Amino acid sequence: MTNEQYEPERNGTLEILATALPEQFEFYHLGPVHLSPSPKTEDYEWSERHAIGIAFAGDMKALLVLLLEKHLDPSIYSELGNIIASQLSNRLYSEKGLEVLISPPVEISTQRLNQILNKESKMIRKTYVHSYKNLLIPIETLILPDIAEEMGYA
Repeated sequence: MTNEQYEPERNGTLEILATALPEQFEFYHLGPVHLSPSPKTEDYEWSERHAIGIAFAGDMKALLVLLLEKHLDPSIYSELGNIIASQLSNRLYSEKGLEVLISPPVEISTQRLNQILNKESKMIRKTYVHSYKNLLIPIETLILPDIAEEMGYA
């Protein structure tokens, strides 16, 4: 893809990423997940959360970060992050013709997360809600454009 066809600065990287997020999906046998119409807005201590990162490379660079409460299993929710990243990547290709590779999910330390967030002021902040049995489990999701961590890609 050439720069004439796609220039992130002109076309609004954040807007493109935000509109490519899946609105809802089935999380295998673990129940549905949907994008909350009212994202969490309060700030909280990052050290009280697991942070899982998935990097995007190719025609668009970004970092997807899922923030989970400490009592949740990060391996299960890494797979949820994979689903979000895969659907986002597929939608970018089908709707915009952008070829975007995704990395495997990795746990991000609190220190590294703080470094990333202190460097980047622009981001998308959304909340997904996983419905499991009688529980509603919020998953805070951040997308930081133009950041690609040094990770392997699929």
